[in-house]
Amino acid sequence: MVRYSLIIFSLAFLICVIASVVINLIYGYDIVYTHLFYIPIILAGLWYPRLAVIVAAILGAVHITCDYISIKTFQAGPFLRTVMFISVAYVISHLTMERNRYYNELEMLNNAMLDMITKVKTDGKIEYISPSVKNLLGYAPEELIGKDFFDLVHPDETEKIKDSFQKAVETMAPCVVEHRLLSSSGEYIWIESMGNPILDNKDGINIYVFGSRDITLRKKAEEELKYLSIHDALTGLYNRFMFEEELNRLKTGRFDPVGIIICDIDGLKIINDNLGHSAGDKLLIKSAEILKEQCRTSDILARIGGDEFAILIQECTERKLENVCSRIKKAFAERNISETDTRLFISIGCAMGNAKDFSIDEILKEADENMYQEKAKNRKDVLDALGELIRESKRQV
Repeated sequence: MVRYSLIIFSLAFLICVIASVVINLIYGYDIVYTHLFYIPIILAGLWYPRLAVIVAAILGAVHITCDYISIKTFQAGPFLRTVMFISVAYVISHLTMERNRYYNELEMLNNAMLDMITKVKTDGKIEYISPSVKNLLGYAPEELIGKDFFDLVHPDETEKIKDSFQKAVETMAPCVVEHRLLSSSGEYIWIESMGNPILDNKDGINIYVFGSRDITLRKKAEEELKYLSIHDALTGLYNRFMFEEELNRLKTGRFDPVGIIICDIDGLKIINDNLGHSAGDKLLIKSAEILKEQCRTSDILARIGGDEFAILIQECTERKLENVCSRIKKAFAERNISETDTRLFISIGCAMGNAKDFSIDEILKEADENMYQEKAKNRKDVLDALGELIRESKRQV
């Protein structure tokens, strides 16, 4: 563009100089051709504003010189027209420089913005995207101009964005949508976009303009909070809140029969009081690992209290319930044989029923009562074993 503008300006300037010489010196006219001078003056004011006044002065000097050579005297007319040339050049160059300053400031602000500004046509083609796309997604702006915006959008969220755009058109209000965009590294980045539809002169939607910012850290924090809200921090299992949510879900009877297993880690308080809470925490973590190994992915395993765990089994049978309980007891027994430094003792109670016939709470209560019955039977053996374990630990210290 710069090369072509220079050629056009140079041709216009030379034509005016030649016309001045030919028309003035050969034909003796001193006014008609001067109208042509405004062409290079205006072009200089638009393209080369700092040179516009100089160009006007040169053309004025050519006009005065040719007029003098033609009539052998100086007249006021050429001087007045030269003043007009310079005045026009000054005004146009001043307006051009003000415009350029304004656009340079806008560009500077645009380049400094962390948010990405995008203009998308109604057919989905990207018409403009700000330089901040380099920091946000890793692309140079020219890589995306003319590309389909929805090629960058995660496939699961394409319809959500289109629906949001349509709602913005119907309400003529900004839309805010969270979605993922494909980065140059091939990973999807979480983005929050606020967009506005822009109308053309016929009140039709011509383009969408929206600003986008990276919310990956916020989404990760939200996911972590969501995880912590339903998981036990120590064992990583579901917590009591999630357990109760699952109980409510099973109340519909859709997954009948429902089996419930309640597990209590025996002697945890004794371990905490004598060997410290860190030893008790290790015992809970190991117990959770063993229980998780004995459950299917469809079973709901949760830590519902300090030393209590619960398992929900959907579409359960008596045989399945008995097998799970047997596997748990066997796994704890095998662990106590292979690792004698600390022993794990567990009491188990289970119950099964149809939620549509019985209250889930009744099934839970029955399993809890069965667990306490087993706990009472095991109490003496557990106390004896833990007493020996504590004495051995203190001798080693």
